[in-house]
Amino acid sequence: MIILVDSGVLGQLCNPNSTAKTIVLNQWFYTQLIRGRALFTSELCDYEVRRSLCLNIEKGGKPDGLRELERLRSEGSIEFAAVTGEIVSLAASLWAKAQIEGKSTAPLHSLDTEHCQMDKISHYRQIIQDILTAHGQIQPVYGEIEMELLFDLTRDRYQVLRAGWLQKQRVYGALIHIDIKGEKLWIQYDGTEVGVANELVEEGIPKEDIVLAYHSPFIRQYDGFAVG
Repeated sequence: MIILVDSGVLGQLCNPNSTAKTIVLNQWFYTQLIRGRALFTSELCDYEVRRSLCLNIEKGGKPDGLRELERLRSEGSIEFAAVTGEIVSLAASLWAKAQIEGKSTAPLHSLDTEHCQMDKISHYRQIIQDILTAHGQIQPVYGEIEMELLFDLTRDRYQVLRAGWLQKQRVYGALIHIDIKGEKLWIQYDGTEVGVANELVEEGIPKEDIVLAYHSPFIRQYDGFAVG
């Protein structure tokens, strides 16, 4: 079985920050290697990921992500195919067919002009669901605790709940609770270590569209995110 890895997945595999998405993605990645599946990407994906990592270093970030990219290349766990004229021609043909069939080919922040008018809130909804789904797949190490996803798409309320028992102690409550109000994301509760706000920012959502609702209105003036 051959698996094609795009720049989004490659970027997460090289992400030096530990988030719910990177944890789940790395688990998936090594599972594929154990099963003997061949993973392919392209030199163009390398370029897209590498330039972001280089920019991060220029801004004072650590070079861990770039080192991880080099490690993936040197170990050969992913094969990086050269982008030839034949491949570009095939990619263009597949892209055109996808447009006729009404299939999405790129996220909102890509250079594809047909996405420039995509509804911002719809894009935010998808990011929230992706992040919360990743957290919901991380099973607690201790106790018999189930992770439940509650997505109210009508009222724009999104939660990850924990329900179960830790020895004789009942465990029940939200791990994450996010509401969409107007054009802002209100994080009502965040019980994660990585910080769900940081994950939202990594996905391209500006801080001015994120409200840390668990902070008082006074504290919000200084937390670097939207006040409300």
